[in-house]
Amino acid sequence: MTSHNSIETSDTSILVLHPLSAPNVINTDGALEFEEERMLVLPAQQQLKDAMIRALAEFVSFRRKSVFAIKSRFRVESQGLTEFPAINVVRLDGPGVTPDEVSLFRAAGRVILGSMILQRSLGEQDISHLFSEKERLFLVEQGNVIAAKFANRSITQGFKVRFGVTDLDGITVQGVMPALSLKQRAHGTVAGICRPLGFDEQKGTAILLVTEAANDEEPESNESKEQLTGRIEVVCHNLSLFRTLALAYANRNLVEFKALSQPEARKKKPVFTLLELLEIAANDKDDFKLE
Repeated sequence: MTSHNSIETSDTSILVLHPLSAPNVINTDGALEFEEERMLVLPAQQQLKDAMIRALAEFVSFRRKSVFAIKSRFRVESQGLTEFPAINVVRLDGPGVTPDEVSLFRAAGRVILGSMILQRSLGEQDISHLFSEKERLFLVEQGNVIAAKFANRSITQGFKVRFGVTDLDGITVQGVMPALSLKQRAHGTVAGICRPLGFDEQKGTAILLVTEAANDEEPESNESKEQLTGRIEVVCHNLSLFRTLALAYANRNLVEFKALSQPEARKKKPVFTLLELLEIAANDKDDFKLE
């Protein structure tokens, strides 16, 4: 184990994430001991943190600020200083980081999360003037990608996202996440036949081998049929769909699927979110007709 002493000359934190319920902590000979490790960082909290790091890093590239980087650390403070001694901290790092830049990236985090969380934090001010129209649209597109990954997902163990260490309010992420809006759905749907190769319920993803597919996207954003076949990863947060995948996998059957297709920000790489699934016997494949 290597220990580095670090002196923070200024607060460069962009986001702070922690569970809504403070963990049980015992101070033993000056050391903090936690009763449940799994309560320190919740699965959905980890997933959103990782997604926000990627989105903010894309914003760094978009603004051509190559000297900056988005970094994350797991921080544990002395008991008594705070109700939540164990937190995820996402920071803006690099030479020449100013308080104005940090404030801008905190505001960017608010815009990105605004696509998924409609709740506004207490005392939140208007931040639209901080960004150009191109920057605002870019951040909204990043937020739409994250919203698609969490759409309709039920988060029973909630957590808090604060915009900086000194932000005492922040927003709460708990309950059923909003369904995708009509504007977010505008990229179309994909329907086809596939074979389930694997899935991860905790991460909310599945791997499918698509053999036939067609979509209803607009021509200018339409993916070719060849691009919609083969191995793809899809987002899924519906337990009944996971059960269908598990049964089809166990029975070595195919599934008829329908998924929402959204291009990922900047790269325009499709993000697929499962909407419907129906198990079909492998020998019934010829009876399936795409509409």
